[in-house]
Amino acid sequence: MKTVAPGILGLGMLAVFFLGSEKAQACTTFVVTRKASKCGSLFVTHSNDWGSDPYPGTITLIPSEIHRANATRAVSRGTIPQVRKTYQYLTGGYGAVNEYSLGVAESTCSNKPWPASAKGSSKNEGILNIVDLSKIVLERSTSAREGILTMGELAEKYGYQDNAESLLVTDKNEAYIFHILESSQPIGAVWAAQKVPDGHIAAVTNGFTIREIDFQDPSSFLFSENMVSEAIAAGFYHPSSSPSFDFTKVFGGGGSGPQYAVGRRMWRIYSLLSPLSDLPSIYEDYVAASPYPATLPVQPSTVNKSLVFRTMRDFYAGTKYALNQGMAGGYAGTPTRWSPGPGEQEVHGRWERPISLYRSQISFVIEMPPRSSSPTELSSPPPPPPPSP
Repeated sequence: MKTVAPGILGLGMLAVFFLGSEKAQACTTFVVTRKASKCGSLFVTHSNDWGSDPYPGTITLIPSEIHRANATRAVSRGTIPQVRKTYQYLTGGYGAVNEYSLGVAESTCSNKPWPASAKGSSKNEGILNIVDLSKIVLERSTSAREGILTMGELAEKYGYQDNAESLLVTDKNEAYIFHILESSQPIGAVWAAQKVPDGHIAAVTNGFTIREIDFQDPSSFLFSENMVSEAIAAGFYHPSSSPSFDFTKVFGGGGSGPQYAVGRRMWRIYSLLSPLSDLPSIYEDYVAASPYPATLPVQPSTVNKSLVFRTMRDFYAGTKYALNQGMAGGYAGTPTRWSPGPGEQEVHGRWERPISLYRSQISFVIEMPPRSSSPTELSSPPPPPPPSP
């Protein structure tokens, strides 16, 4: 792997820039498919705004390995059987990208709590969480679709115990949105995945985005066998009155945080990457109103690499929500909004939640140019430069 600049990695498929090191609570992700990008590459992005590993913000190379027979792999709450060979990959807390250019980008979501009528007194006995899945998928898969099925099978078999989550899962040619939540049963998981059509973009900003699932289109939609039955048992879905199955309306909990914490970032990503989309910046209820599509078509070959990076650095500059202007920017015109002091907490309201955030531990862009399916050698990145004296 060649070094492009201090703190930035390049292999034609991975670029990483560091934004800080304070623990946070949310993440932003989006994907640009090949026909949407100017150079024909596929891009997926992630900002880690929450501590998910002992060393979040540190890019670590996990080597490929041949394992002995009957080996096990440690996961968050136990062990699972290990496969014979695992692939080389990079992790920055969550998994990032492996030697086959399979990439993942995580964003925590929220879901409705299971009612007692569905859950009863049973306790979740799942042993996998989203960090486990984000790394195991890179260890064991060479394509996005294979990765979706690998994660789904493992979560159903060994149980998932974690927040509702989303992963954008990409390879050199395809991209999928993957959503997962805990099952109402002791062991299991509920999950769904939607393919992002080539020529589209998609954003996940701490809220489920998959809407109506087409059960007759297995090439575009994948889901767990228990998805519908658990929704009916919980009273979340009534087939007789709602023939369509809107995953976000059925399971979504409204997103993480206040009203616009989820949708405003989604709107901003779509407006920057597809300026002709003309989507609303306000809505009454993110889940019920369905203000933004899970995927959005863009003008062909219009999204370049610099725009992808600029979007990840955005704080609404040039809009009425700009954090560097007016009262939001203060006398210095800075977009950084630190945690409020005691007096500020007495004031009702909140600052906008931007894409670029001072407390982000790591933010990366994975670029996957079209090339052969042969594996690519990865290497550990150089350490970031020391701070200026």
